[in-house]
Amino acid sequence: MKKLKMYLVLYREKKNKIKVNKNKRKCDELMFYGENLEAIRLLNNKSRSDIARDLRVDERRIWQYETGQLTPNLGEVFNLACIFNVQTQYFYAESPMIGQLGLVKKDSIFYSYKESEYIKPREIDPQYYEANTFSTISQFILSYCSFPETVLKKIIIEIDKTRLKETSREDFIKQAANIARSYITNAEFNEDLLLDFEKAGVMVYERSSLDIVKSYSFWDLAGHPHIIMCNLKRVVGNQNLDLAYELGYLLLNRHAELTMASGDDFERLNRNAFDFTRHFLLPQSELIKECQPYKRITWRVWEKIAHKWKVPVSLVTLHARKAGIISYKQYCYYEGKIHDGTLSSKKQPPSECAIKIRCLLKDMVRKNIISSTYLFNYFKIENAFLKRLISIDLTRYDNKPTPVNSNVINYKALVQK
Repeated sequence: MKKLKMYLVLYREKKNKIKVNKNKRKCDELMFYGENLEAIRLLNNKSRSDIARDLRVDERRIWQYETGQLTPNLGEVFNLACIFNVQTQYFYAESPMIGQLGLVKKDSIFYSYKESEYIKPREIDPQYYEANTFSTISQFILSYCSFPETVLKKIIIEIDKTRLKETSREDFIKQAANIARSYITNAEFNEDLLLDFEKAGVMVYERSSLDIVKSYSFWDLAGHPHIIMCNLKRVVGNQNLDLAYELGYLLLNRHAELTMASGDDFERLNRNAFDFTRHFLLPQSELIKECQPYKRITWRVWEKIAHKWKVPVSLVTLHARKAGIISYKQYCYYEGKIHDGTLSSKKQPPSECAIKIRCLLKDMVRKNIISSTYLFNYFKIENAFLKRLISIDLTRYDNKPTPVNSNVINYKALVQK
């Protein structure tokens, strides 16, 4: 009897040990990674206090979750997944694709500011995580599609040859803009400039909200140029201005280390990019030709030229001042007309939408190369995340088979039989 009791005790102990080991294995498999929470939080430009308010917990607890001192319960993980529109597995993945760093150098991202203020380092983080996310999506698409090498690399070779010649800064930028224009667009008046950029191999994304910056651009470590713009409704002239400005950075300032740059360096880089923009969108020789028929130039002439070339009026007047067509006093007069609303670009057509990335994703789903479910599981995201990021609903393009128990008779299929 004593032996039987001893065997029962040993059996129970062994059974408890097996249960403990199983629970340990489950905990190991479902390890919460706090760095994933920090990455997705910064990607969405949210503070710890914002998340704490949504979860109804203390802000310090969010910090403890991110540093691994505490682990959130399953209910909190589910709420976090709903807040950020990701799958719950995202927080338990060791290195998820979304929020993964190392695809873009932080000092290679060039920002186009709302105002010419110096941007704080902590304000760069959302765009840095976002740039890596866009680069991840680009590399995912490129793993299924073959692209010719971007034209921008050929332009850079030509510009570097020009750089070696002894020319003034203004002449060099003018020549660089003419080289870029000859390669990228054949349109005379900047027609379909966004489409020309996409054909040239630039990955153009449109973001729903860019709170700190209007647009930004970067080269990722795989050698692909990216331009990220805001998709707010505006006229085509302003969109062309942003595109050409970011192109100027990608071509002229690609070696600049922006995290180490001073305020004077930023001003110089901005000036280079903007001067490139003027000459790229409206070559000086063409501006002189446009002004020749007029004996007396009024503000309506500038409005007409801006509408024809699809550029902002302010760019035309500044370009005319730099070319010596108008005096400084006249330039100030036209600037006053622009500020009081008399002289504007509102009559221009609305801006276009970037289509390359979205069309490629649509075709990949339509042709059953991938399914939307596969993409969501691969990135561990929900459909709402992609809709917010690049304004596309992939579930609409899935080829779903007709249910067998459907009451609808397919007449064409019946006739073919």
